Amino acid sequence: MAHLSVQCQNCGAKYKIPETFTGDRAKCKACGNVIDVKAAREAHAQAEEQPSTSAAAPKKSTREPRRKAASKTEGPASGTKRRGRRSDSDGEDGRRRRPKKRDNSMLIAGAGIVVLAGVALSLWAALDTGEEETTEQTSQSTPDPEAGTPPVAEPDETNEADAQAEDASTTQEEEKPKPKLTGEEAFLAKVRALHESEGILITGSVLESFDTPEGLNEEASLEINGLLDDLREDGGLASIRAPALLQARGFRMIPLALNRLLTLDLANPEDIIYASKIADTFSVMADNDYTFYFPTTDIVDIEQCFENCGRTWDMHAMTKQYFQSEVGVDAYIKDFKTRDTSKLKGSL
Repeated sequence: MAHLSVQCQNCGAKYKIPETFTGDRAKCKACGNVIDVKAAREAHAQAEEQPSTSAAAPKKSTREPRRKAASKTEGPASGTKRRGRRSDSDGEDGRRRRPKKRDNSMLIAGAGIVVLAGVALSLWAALDTGEEETTEQTSQSTPDPEAGTPPVAEPDETNEADAQAEDASTTQEEEKPKPKLTGEEAFLAKVRALHESEGILITGSVLESFDTPEGLNEEASLEINGLLDDLREDGGLASIRAPALLQARGFRMIPLALNRLLTLDLANPEDIIYASKIADTFSVMADNDYTFYFPTTDIVDIEQCFENCGRTWDMHAMTKQYFQSEVGVDAYIKDFKTRDTSKLKGSL
């Protein structure tokens, strides 16, 4: 396959481009400069026309020896003088015509065009260095050892199609499904959405409530709920005694306390104070620290409220796993040997 040799005007890198390449420009892999393939192709075509002009001139000179040989042969035979005989190449005055000089005007004109094309290419490359080409077509030519990587063609007609393909790829990336949230992250995402839509933080709308724990009759259940009511009171003997009395009921009070916690609005200052008391009682029973944010004014920090929701989720998960039956409490004692679990059994 024939190739067209081109050279980068910026760094001097040389490339060979196949004749099947129809683009007008290519990008230099060495420096990123744009190479004018069209100008190089025209210069190459003009250079190929020059040998045909110069090849015709030598044919005139081949006739002269033949004529001289003919005159030598005919002279002695005819008895005429060789000098007095006129040949086809003699003029009217008997003088021999001299062969015309070869016309080099086409060669000079072609060289001038090549020089002008090189100057125009240099000026165009200097003015067009800031232009960014968005599409590249890699030529399948054999790389020149001196040039390294072959240039990349950039035909203008493919820009629009490639731009559309790039937009489609970007759209597919944007439409990729986000990873599904689980556990506490999913829970907090739901309560945030609830707060944004309704302005409340009631975790019971997201978390399920508990059934009456194993071994707890209706009378004991009513007593525990009464103590939870006393725990909400601000001051008074009943509110002071309520935490210790609740702890005496053992693990069976924990599901009922969590059910009460799920009914509270953790964006309301009064409900946050009550929820903090329930969390303190739970922490004593489970020998763990579930400290709640405790507002000191009527203005609450909503981010702290979301942290309270996270503490609620933790207590709810532990209650669901351990504190609904005797078997669950035994598993908790086994899993957390370093904790004080003596209060979990209770005295019912």
